[in-house]
Amino acid sequence: MLTPPRWRPARRRPDARAKDARRRRFGWTGRGLDPRLRVDNPLLSRLSYRPKTSIYRKLLRWRKALVHNSLVAGIDDILDLNQAAQIANVSASRLRQLIEAGQLRGKKIGNSWAIMGSDLDLLLGRPRQPGRPDERKALESRLRIELRPMSPISISLHPYNQEIRLWFRVDNRSDVYVELDRMWVEVWYPQPVAEGAIIDRYDIGPNQLIDTPMFHAWPAPDKAEMMRRAATDPSQHAELQIYVRAYFNTYTEIGTAQVQARITRQKGEFPIQLPPTP
Repeated sequence: MLTPPRWRPARRRPDARAKDARRRRFGWTGRGLDPRLRVDNPLLSRLSYRPKTSIYRKLLRWRKALVHNSLVAGIDDILDLNQAAQIANVSASRLRQLIEAGQLRGKKIGNSWAIMGSDLDLLLGRPRQPGRPDERKALESRLRIELRPMSPISISLHPYNQEIRLWFRVDNRSDVYVELDRMWVEVWYPQPVAEGAIIDRYDIGPNQLIDTPMFHAWPAPDKAEMMRRAATDPSQHAELQIYVRAYFNTYTEIGTAQVQARITRQKGEFPIQLPPTP
């Protein structure tokens, strides 16, 4: 006796339109990946099949965004962290620090980093001081700039001789031989009144100091009048502010060191030669 076949409900299949939309979203066509999104790169070559994990989906979305942003011309220059480190001649950890500091654009995909070659070229084209940053910062912290203890300020506001003279003391507390190349000085009282540079070079040995660098400037008549009002008006609070930026040559792999200082003196702490009152 023949038994009738057992009735089974038809298996429900997902909507074809929704399935095609998902495929088009990730660049998948019926014959493989969209050729406009296909690249010959070892970092992205694994995506020649349909992605199944969130990492692959993120990478495909990022790659598709590059295409929409008209970056298809440079998409073949995508590098991983090791390749970019070899080109930049630095370690991979140092390159990762630059990415985290925002100096280099990079996209983290899973446990890897994707870096555009154009961004790496832009980083290498910037002026970069030689030497390791930690060694340079350690040296800069041991170079001190301040006013010398004995008579560091001389300000004259006489009509026939309006001038500002400042003497600085530069202290080298490191074990490196440095040369003071130049200093840029800006004077405020209470507004900017003078600025200029000290271009004389001074050799400073390890654990030595000098107190001969001198800044000399002639303020304009309106600036001198503003300084006179600030010095004679008791109701006006004014302080002398001196901003210094100095550059040192080390003649080592550290390169050039830069030191900045801000020096302030309250009213009455320094002498000012005022013109005679009529």
